[in-house]
Amino acid sequence: MMNMFLLLLASTAWAAEAPVDPVLSARSDVIVIRVSSATAVACDKYCWPTVTVVKVIRNQSKQVFAKGRKMKIAHLSSSHALPSGEFTVYLEKYGKGSNLLKVLGGKTEIGVKDAAPVVVPR
Repeated sequence: MMNMFLLLLASTAWAAEAPVDPVLSARSDVIVIRVSSATAVACDKYCWPTVTVVKVIRNQSKQVFAKGRKMKIAHLSSSHALPSGEFTVYLEKYGKGSNLLKVLGGKTEIGVKDAAPVVVPR
């Protein structure tokens, strides 16, 4: 049990300080934030789960992402669901002139990184 706790603690600390992926963040409009607790939602073409901002890693947009802010982000329903727990997400505008955001490329397989493992106590 103690080993599982130490693994969770170490991986969470590493993930919170994980470096930004230079390839994914190369575009100037990409926003990188650390978020937690994605809610499960029904989907059509896009899913719109709610996440909570933990930390802003990179933001050159005019939008403000305060710690603790709850926000909806889109991803294609054909990609994996957002993980539970804490993770880093690379975001882009949902469309030109829109303030809505989606996971980079619409795909969680591309725009979600550094998910901290969630250990369920027995």
